[in-house]
Order: sequence, then C-alpha cells, then structure tokens
Amino acid sequence: WGGNLENVTAYIQEKNFFSYESSLIYSNSNEWKYEIKFKDDLANEIYDQPLTLEFSLNPEIKITTLTVDPPIDSKSTYEVANNKVRLNVVPNEKIYSFCFHK
Repeated sequence: WGGNLENVTAYIQEKNFFSYESSLIYSNSNEWKYEIKFKDDLANEIYDQPLTLEFSLNPEIKITTLTVDPPIDSKSTYEVANNKVRLNVVPNEKIYSFCFHK
C-alpha cells in the first residue's frame, strides 16, 4: 500500500480513532440484519481514507454472502470465503445495513 504523505497521515489518524456501533435489527434461521455505523469522529472533508475491515464469522452458521445498503464503492454484495468477508470502508459516520445470509 502506498500513497502521498497527506493520505498516509489521514489513514493513520482514521485507523487510530476508528470505532463502530452496531445493533441487531432482526434475525431468523437464514439471515441476520444489523445497522452499523463506522466512525472516527474526525473531519470527513479531511479524513476520507478507506480502512480495510475483515469480519470473521462463526463457521457453524455457514454464512455465504453479505449484502450492504447503501452500497460501498458501488458494491452491495460480498461473498464470504473461509468464514471471512473483507471490505474497505471510510469511517464517515454513515449508517449501513449489513445483512448476513446463509
């Protein structure tokens, strides 16, 4: 990973201040839906670098896909591989709907 000094500095700050809030909205035997807010409490017009997040999922549940609304970088469906899903998110205090599907 490379970038100019400004982007690298912003990335480090966002990584250091990163946090999230999540709430389970509903679940059944085939899907689990959460509202998730990724945040860093920094000025979004300056700190706008995406962070790579990896979700490790319980292998007993056998999740196959994750759908995200609103889409992240125009992508709304993510495949789960080896019980993990990875995506890049800008922690800009936006609320996302994450739905994990069997």
